[in-house]
Parts: sequence; C-alpha cells; structure tokens
Amino acid sequence: MLKVLDLERLESNLYRGDHGLGTHVFGGESLGQGLVSAAHTVGEGYHLHSMHGYFLRLGDHTRPVVFDVDRIRNGRSFITRRVKAIQQGEAILNLACSFHIDEPGLEHADTPPDVPRPETLPRYPSEAMLREAESRGELGYLYRFEAFDTRHVKSWQTEAGNWCGAHWVRVNEALPDNRALHAILLAYLSDMEFLDLIMEEDIRDTPGYGGGFGDPDVERQWYSLDHSLWFHRPFRVDEWLLFEKESVSAQGARGLVRGRFFNRDGVLVASAVQECLTRQLQPQPSTPSTPSTLQSTEEN
Repeated sequence: MLKVLDLERLESNLYRGDHGLGTHVFGGESLGQGLVSAAHTVGEGYHLHSMHGYFLRLGDHTRPVVFDVDRIRNGRSFITRRVKAIQQGEAILNLACSFHIDEPGLEHADTPPDVPRPETLPRYPSEAMLREAESRGELGYLYRFEAFDTRHVKSWQTEAGNWCGAHWVRVNEALPDNRALHAILLAYLSDMEFLDLIMEEDIRDTPGYGGGFGDPDVERQWYSLDHSLWFHRPFRVDEWLLFEKESVSAQGARGLVRGRFFNRDGVLVASAVQECLTRQLQPQPSTPSTPSTLQSTEEN
C-alpha cells in the first residue's frame, strides 16, 4: 500500500502514480495519491484539514495516473491546492484540499456510539472467506483489506429509522510518526465500505436478499460520486480507529452517507461524507431478433 503512495515526480506540480492490486482503480487509492501530490507542494507546519474529491470517470487499472497540482493559494495560515488526476488526457478525479497551521481555539466534539471493543470481534474478511473467493477467482474488492485489520460491528437503526454501521480498523504494520502520511492513509481507507451501508439499506427488504446484492435479476450501478473529509485532531492509522457511518438519504439514483472516526479513547478525529450513485438498470424489452439487454447511456 505504501508503495502505491510513492509517486514519481515528473516536473514541478506534476506527479505520476501506478495502480496497486485489483482489477480497477479504487477511489480511495486515487484520493490518497492526489493528496500525496498536493502535500509535496506544501511546506512544513501546514497540516491537511479538509479535502473534497469528485470521481469523474472510472480509472483504467492498466495505465498510470498523472496528477496535476494547481497551487491556488499560499496564505500565512492556510494553503489551498487543487489536483486533477488524468488518464489518457481525461480527468478521472478532481480534488480540492486545504492545509492549516496548528492554532489554539475552542474545543468540543461528538461522542462515539457504544460498541464492542475490537478484540471481541472477528476479523474481516476471514481466512475462510479469502480462500473461498480465491478458489473461485473472485477476490475482487477483498484485496483492499489486505493491508488492514478490520472488525465489523452489527448494524443498528436510529430513532429516525436511518441505518447505521461501524467497524474498527487499523493498518497492519507500524508506521512512522508522519502526520501527513496518517491523514493520507485515512483518506484511502475512508472510501472502503462507505457505499456498502446505503447499498445494504436499499436492498435489505428486496426479495431474495441474503446479505448480498438482492434480486439477481436487477442490474445495478453503484459508484462513489464524491467524497469529503475533515481532519479534526491528530491520530494514528496503525492504532485502532472506529469508523461509524449513517445512511441519511436515498433519492433520484443517489444516496448520501456520513461518517465519523474516533480513536480508541473515544476522541473524534475526523468526519466524512460521501454521495453515491445507486442506479437500477431496467431490462430492455425483448424481441424475436434481439435478446434482452441491460444498457446504460452514461459512464456513471
């Protein structure tokens, strides 16, 4: 994973990154590489406090990605950067991020939900799941979990009826005391299992649903559209973090999920929001000469 974040500097404000494992470009990977390229243009003493990314196109995992950094503003307290991730001359990600010096100020924060400690929960994915998926050649997105220790908490509903989920997560290896690195890795892992919550809520009452993707006769397009993060306090991703998520809205083929990261002591360290495409494709009418097909007129 750290190798994926090691970008090649092409020239001033221009960097190139290679794809990691898997069969497509993972959104968290693009976010992480974009933040690395932006951080290379920021001086010491400035720390990432927010980022907003728009996923514009699906990336091609067989080709490198070029990151073009626009140094929008260098202020005394804040530095702003815009990063465009490019493949074959087309933008696949538009990322804005802001860096801030440490300053004293007001202090208050949300408190975490009451959930089991990570040591009491099984690891995900289990070895049995990995062996079974590998035997079928269907590892798919499970490759993303290889660098992390992930422990799921059972989902629950709020008084308003929204579904919530949570999981504990940490990086498997010890990492250096590099505040920027920990923030970038949080951006990477924050795109994992965010979409899953709204997906599960949307289909949990679907006939045939058994923890998978519901009715097998319904073709779906599920993509992250945009992703935002705010970094409140320093943290370490090689120590346990609780990622709590709530599905707050679904409408017009889009859904919104918001999340909060707490350290093991219950301190709020970061907040996240993601909007997702939740499109269901309708089968086209069959004709004697033309079989039924499922088509999408858009890339996303």
